[in-house]
Amino acid sequence: MPELPSPRVLILLIALSAACGAGEAPAPSAETPADGPLAGYISAAGGRALTEVRTLRAIGVSFDPDDRGNRRLTVETGHPSRYRQREGTIATTGARHRTLIGFDGTTGWWAGNTFLVGEGLSRDPDVRARAVTRAARQNFINFAAGALLWWLPDAGVTVSTLGAISDGPNRGAAAFDLAIDGTPVGRLLLDGETHLPRQLTVEYLTDIRPEGGEYIVSYHDYKDAGGGVLLPYRITRSTSVGGEVQWLVSAYTLNPALPADTFVRPGG
Repeated sequence: MPELPSPRVLILLIALSAACGAGEAPAPSAETPADGPLAGYISAAGGRALTEVRTLRAIGVSFDPDDRGNRRLTVETGHPSRYRQREGTIATTGARHRTLIGFDGTTGWWAGNTFLVGEGLSRDPDVRARAVTRAARQNFINFAAGALLWWLPDAGVTVSTLGAISDGPNRGAAAFDLAIDGTPVGRLLLDGETHLPRQLTVEYLTDIRPEGGEYIVSYHDYKDAGGGVLLPYRITRSTSVGGEVQWLVSAYTLNPALPADTFVRPGG
């Protein structure tokens, strides 16, 4: 399913830069990223059909064992880095957390009854806004790395090839560093056989989680979401101290017409 408020609350998903026109999905670019380090992934995940995806909606459920129930999940994103994540309670399951996270490609926002810690709770509005923006952008990266990896270079993320893993459980996987302006935002593994994203290792933002550490976002159950585009229908986030949050996607919509205010902070 971050920069995350705590290991209990799943935060993964998307950011987008310019707003879509009201009621219309943006037209695909004439250029497609067919070359470079992501060429194998693009070919495996749908080729041209994948590069024509400019907006995406995912619906499903989010399960956090610490929250004692499921949450209704909706993720909406637009090329190259706009993102909104909604996790609402389902009355019959007793889940407590409600999360609303957004990123308009420049600025992030956070609402609901889950909160960031550290500078995310600062009394200084500028300090708090910077922390929230970094966290919301990381959520976009965490989702896009598994679902729409080819968007990341367009979103300002540098993808650098590290080479193949030579031993251990991930032997044969291709490793990549992800960074923004030289600051790491994840280490990604692509499966050596399928060329699809397998997992993203992310360091916690120390201005939000001073003790540091890292978490792993894993991508599973790739299926055809339409037109040959392969997307993950199960996304998990786990930490070294245990506990795993799962997103179970029931349906994707490719290129939905998203309202113009989709990535605007509610009430703002």
